[in-house]
Amino acid sequence: MARTSTLAKDAAQVLEEKLELSNVTDLRQNLLPAIERIEKNPALRYLVLKRGRPHRCDVRGYQDQGTMPPSDASYRAGVAASEAQARHILDVLSETFDSSDVVVAASQERDDLWTVSLHFRDPPNEAAVRALVGLATGAETANALVFGSVAATDWVKASLQGLTPVEAGRFLVHGAHDRSRVPPSRIGIEIEAALAFGTGHHGTTRGCLLALDHHIKRTRPGNALDIGTGCGFLATLLAPFCEQVHAIDVNPAAVRSAEFNARWNGLSNISFETGNLLEPVRGQHFDLIVCNPPFLITPVPEVFSARYLFKHSGLAGDTFCINLAREASQLLEEDGYFHMMFQWEEPRGAPWSSNLEKSFSGLGCDVWVARILTVSAEQYVSEWIEGLSEAEQPDAELLTQRALQYFQDKNVVTTSTGLLTLRRVSHRRNYLWFDEAPEDRSEPYGASVVALFETRAYLAELSDSALMQEQPRVSPSLTMLQTSNLQSGQWLPSATELQLTHGLKYSFGDVDPELVRLLTHLDGERTLHNAFHACSQKDPAALPIVAAAHLPQIRDLLCYGFLLPGKLGLK
Repeated sequence: MARTSTLAKDAAQVLEEKLELSNVTDLRQNLLPAIERIEKNPALRYLVLKRGRPHRCDVRGYQDQGTMPPSDASYRAGVAASEAQARHILDVLSETFDSSDVVVAASQERDDLWTVSLHFRDPPNEAAVRALVGLATGAETANALVFGSVAATDWVKASLQGLTPVEAGRFLVHGAHDRSRVPPSRIGIEIEAALAFGTGHHGTTRGCLLALDHHIKRTRPGNALDIGTGCGFLATLLAPFCEQVHAIDVNPAAVRSAEFNARWNGLSNISFETGNLLEPVRGQHFDLIVCNPPFLITPVPEVFSARYLFKHSGLAGDTFCINLAREASQLLEEDGYFHMMFQWEEPRGAPWSSNLEKSFSGLGCDVWVARILTVSAEQYVSEWIEGLSEAEQPDAELLTQRALQYFQDKNVVTTSTGLLTLRRVSHRRNYLWFDEAPEDRSEPYGASVVALFETRAYLAELSDSALMQEQPRVSPSLTMLQTSNLQSGQWLPSATELQLTHGLKYSFGDVDPELVRLLTHLDGERTLHNAFHACSQKDPAALPIVAAAHLPQIRDLLCYGFLLPGKLGLK
């Protein structure tokens, strides 16, 4: 016990120096049960002695144990916290307690509020738990921790009730406790909550899901790869539509969690491998590669990256994601696709796409980047600083200065978040397209992305004279909105806008009456030349003028899916 006593003394000294816990009467005595657990864990021993935090992204434990906790009366504790605080608490407590005795879960209530729930088999040492929470996030959160008892129930299920099903297109991602809520018309994917990243509740994971839905149904990839699989969310989604799925993660605990979720969903065509990035699959090729990487830009890498490898790569700037995409592009089969959500830096005095165009040229792939969100460097730093733990807050001013200096030195004025899609095409020149993403991305748009690639590549090779012989038709998702003003007793249109109601829901404004009339003639059977001719019957000499004025608009309408080229057979 001499070694344990020394560790307990050191831990207590750390807590006494850093915290002011009103509910701890005898810190050294109350910490001993937790310290005995810590003593057996080198990562936690380092945490206490060095006043740091374990460098890990943990996963659920009870399923790895092969047993389920009993349904006897149990005990719980809970506290409201920010996402960063919830992560800190999960890190510390999941390392400290045996997973057969304690279940720790976190659920998002709204964008800025999370609830951390702890369920105990036996009455907990409240002071020790409070002290550990304080070590993770500070005195305020520790003192706000509320303890109570729970009547005889399945307390694992109770800890997961906050994780509501995630709806994304045809898919409904749910835990076991919501299995009965999956309607027959939906594809249910059962993923039990874990600290491995990717249960579908995070916005980027859901964004990947929407980008893939309908894409995989349309393309039917034979061999797919999920890089950084976490708890296996995307791999489990892909498996029913692919012959074989390979899933990689650097964290062995995450791989165990993913394997369990695959078996739980009855999927046998997923192979899981532990390894860093693409190392386990060098030399292989895939029809589809997906990745939800640690994509956040970190202006001061040593602050966050070591603790949150699921969000931060450890490299400054956007280098990690760009290099990952470049390497992954070389593992694609012909006509294979790569999808990734990521962030990038945008230089002052240049188009926002300028750096990306240099980075993604020469890969043997067509490239599409859809920019979803843009913030100034100053705003990005401010939001980044908000993620500091309470213990790091005293350094906030210095870190803010360092972060701003980082962006200034690189001449970066804004950062953006968006979706990158690559398609390998080696038999012709490649094209790069950079767009603003439509505001409404609530429905699946994977099929629209495939159609976008096919249409734009087709149009890029099509001269204006050849385009006039095309037989386009109006998309079945096209609607027209008009604003009218009352003039001289008549409602006269003052503005017309085209909108798509499904897929990539783009809008097209400033539509003039001539273009509106032209669209009524585009039925998939009449050539564009004949449609222009029909609109110019009253003045046939005006046909070349009308065509020249509206042909660029027709190309744009085709590029964004308002019109469908007849020769491609798109639906």
